[in-house]
Amino acid sequence: MERTATTARPPAALTVALVIVAVETVAEVTFVLTRDDYGPGGKALVGGLLACKILLAVSARRLQAGGALGLLLFELVGILVAIAVVCIAIAVQFGGKIKALFETADGEIDTVDSNL
Repeated sequence: MERTATTARPPAALTVALVIVAVETVAEVTFVLTRDDYGPGGKALVGGLLACKILLAVSARRLQAGGALGLLLFELVGILVAIAVVCIAIAVQFGGKIKALFETADGEIDTVDSNL
């Protein structure tokens, strides 16, 4: 009995996801290459990571579990980094004001404490 190889056609959603990832990656590479503050080593590192992202997307389109999991983790880490950048920007922007409020509160607590 002869076996025939059946190839599962990937769902259209995976093909659309691959196209979105490819377009996003091209935009990211263009952004990185136009900046001067990364330096050649930083540009190579970011380029390698983005190439890895494309390979994971292609692997996910081939219905390989490792590719889907890798792409999911890659995107989740990107989201976490974006959240961290926003938090750091807020801390830098309002850090002086928050420090002044804590110093004022500490002074008030010292005043109340000395009156007891």
